[in-house]
Amino acid sequence: LPEEIFVTTSWWTTAATAPCVSPAKLIYLLQEDERIFYPFGDDRLRCEAMMRNEDIRFLVNTKLLYDYFCNEGLSNIAARGIWFEPAFPPAVFYPRGGKQQGKKRFLFYARPNNARNLFFLGLEVLELSIMKGVLDPDLWEIVLVGKDIPAFDFGGIKPERYENMTWSDYAALIGTIDLGLVLMYSPHPSYPPLDLAAGGAVVVTNRYANKTDLSSYSPNILCADLDRDALVDALRVASRLALDGPSRERNYRQNNL
Repeated sequence: LPEEIFVTTSWWTTAATAPCVSPAKLIYLLQEDERIFYPFGDDRLRCEAMMRNEDIRFLVNTKLLYDYFCNEGLSNIAARGIWFEPAFPPAVFYPRGGKQQGKKRFLFYARPNNARNLFFLGLEVLELSIMKGVLDPDLWEIVLVGKDIPAFDFGGIKPERYENMTWSDYAALIGTIDLGLVLMYSPHPSYPPLDLAAGGAVVVTNRYANKTDLSSYSPNILCADLDRDALVDALRVASRLALDGPSRERNYRQNNL
């Protein structure tokens, strides 16, 4: 039909759809540099070819990712793309009560089978943070959220594990968190740091390319270099902020989510 529009959500669905419809009817929703999913080979080559297509339109998740593509020389995305920012409705993501009682809650976003989430680097950061007293077990309760999380402990300290949650349960949990660590080895900020900031937490994440500062989303998001010691140092700063109620609340009020 003349009014039909086709929205594709990956390079392979775009490649499957493009031969069948007019380019004017096709919008490629691009939410990551999908090339990083692959080693250098056929899949990466085909992915890059689709991302460099000069006929279709692109809708890019976050200005940060759009700017990254432009800086990477994808002039077709600069010419035929626009960006949008994700939204975090305050009716869904907001600080829950009860945070002032008992231990504070620390969350690590744990997805061992999603390589770009750097699960093993995260474990090194947690272990060193515990050893150095940045995450004192007497003060902090450790929570892992993700998928396929193996059972383990840190010298007898057993984290709580949450997997395969509904969105409502996930949002409710996020609202109880005081401090988070989320790693994403890509230019996209990823959603969990933004979820946590929207829920009132302080969160540490990593830098990558032009992803150097996410304070425009929230002053409660701190970025560090992709280095174990740098991330531990950032967690030290972030933990102090998480325990400083007035400063943390003031930052939360400045969220741009």
